[in-house]
Amino acid sequence: MSPQEEGHELQRVPAPSSSVRLTFTLPSPSPELVDCDLLDEACGGGLPSNAYEAIEQLGGLETERDYSYQGFEQKCGFSKEKVAVYINSSVAISRDEKEIAVWLAKNGPISIALNAFAMQFYRRGISHPFFIFCNPWMIDHAVLLVGYGKRGRVPFWAIKNSWGEDWGEKGYYYLYRGSHACGMNSMCSSAVVN
Repeated sequence: MSPQEEGHELQRVPAPSSSVRLTFTLPSPSPELVDCDLLDEACGGGLPSNAYEAIEQLGGLETERDYSYQGFEQKCGFSKEKVAVYINSSVAISRDEKEIAVWLAKNGPISIALNAFAMQFYRRGISHPFFIFCNPWMIDHAVLLVGYGKRGRVPFWAIKNSWGEDWGEKGYYYLYRGSHACGMNSMCSSAVVN
């Protein structure tokens, strides 16, 4: 079940310039960053703070239609004439999960980093991996925190992953909320966007 489907309580979080249904109209920076970010290591990884800086240096982001994902690193094809959004700076967000939820509800999606080991085996439901499988000090993957809610009495974070709609629940990962699971609260940030 994706955040767009009914059947469980979800705090819907609108992104800037988006609908309330979590369908984003802002461009996804992933393919552009893989090709054009000279501060990080493309598919080898990087930091969200570096990504924000790279987008500022590039002069903005194109839409996914204009800069589509090819599935591999290629020569940077960025075109300033096709810029759809500018990033002016970034902001670090509190590590407190209650404060993260408040910020998310007020301002929209948050870039987070977490330990993705348990994500490799995720299919559906709310993931609450044992510490040994999701050490919060072993951060290795950046994702987009897009919402939160409860299924029954179990609180969760709704996370949009970059591994495609065939992974997880139509591309989304639901992680237990309230225990700092997998270090999800250790590196939260967002862009300041015009």
